[in-house]
Amino acid sequence: VQARLEDTYLDTVDMAIMSEGYYLRRRQKGQCITYTIKSLGGTAKKGVRQREETECVLEQDMPFEKWDNEDMKVFLTGIVSKSELVPLFNVFHIRNMRDVIDEERHVAELSLDDVVIDGWGKKLSYLEIEAELQTDGNEDDLEKLASVVGQEYGLIPDSLSKFARALQLMEDAEEPD
Repeated sequence: VQARLEDTYLDTVDMAIMSEGYYLRRRQKGQCITYTIKSLGGTAKKGVRQREETECVLEQDMPFEKWDNEDMKVFLTGIVSKSELVPLFNVFHIRNMRDVIDEERHVAELSLDDVVIDGWGKKLSYLEIEAELQTDGNEDDLEKLASVVGQEYGLIPDSLSKFARALQLMEDAEEPD
C-alpha cells in the first residue's frame, strides 16, 4: 500500500507546545485530517523508541476547541491557552507500507518513507524505515524486527524523528554562513 502524506507541524509563536515537551502534527491523508500530539524524543531501547501519542481524526478541519476528543482539547487548551496555533513547517512523504505478520498475529506495520522537508531556503530528502506496533504485537516483536533489519540489511536505528530533523534544518538555516 502506498500513501502520499503531507504533515504540517503546529505550535504557538512562542513554541508553548514544544516547551512542554510535545509537538502537534496535522496530517492530511485522503479526505481525513488527523491531529497527533506526540512527546518529544521518547525513550529508546535496542532501537525501539517509545513515546506518548494521542490522535484526533476529523472528516473536516476545525479549530481544536471544537474537537470531539475531550482529552486532547483540554490538554492543548492547558498549554496554549488563547494563543493561536501557527504552522512551523511541512513535511511531505510517500509512504510504502507492509504488514508484519508472525504466524497469525499482525504485530507491526513496516513503512518505507521517501521524505522531503522543504523550508527556510533549504531542502532535505531522505529515506526512512519505520515500524509501528499493532494490536497483536508487543515490545519483544519490535525488538526482534529491529534486530533482523539490522543483521540482514545492516541498518541501524536513528534517534531523530521527522520533527527533530526539520528542527535541525531550521537551526542550520538560521546559522550564518
